Amino acid sequence: MGKLEFVQLSDEDDGVSWKLEQSGKFSTISIYRLTFGGLIDTRMMEFWNTKIPLKVQIFLWMASHDRIHTTQQLKRRNWVGSNDCSKDCKFCLKEESVEHLLFKCPIAVTLWCWVRDSLG
Repeated sequence: MGKLEFVQLSDEDDGVSWKLEQSGKFSTISIYRLTFGGLIDTRMMEFWNTKIPLKVQIFLWMASHDRIHTTQQLKRRNWVGSNDCSKDCKFCLKEESVEHLLFKCPIAVTLWCWVRDSLG
């Protein structure tokens, strides 16, 4: 009761203010700055600032941070279904990894050659 003695109530509506932003409104970037100290991934700044679709930007981020869910990645994370599936690429039956999926698989090599030839 002693602590409540100095509390003054008013007829105004209650409001919520997010103190980590000057606007007083919540933003996910403020949480990111709070938890990660505002670290900037300079390797990816080029991708985030280009005019390419967001899903392509996210895919490039995932690829550069080894977050694409290949069988190798899922096994590393002890995925429950990893025992049921093979560790092989479905196209060429070699071990499936991000590097293999994007650059070493014959299907990927053919695709990259087609892109190179198409763009000159």
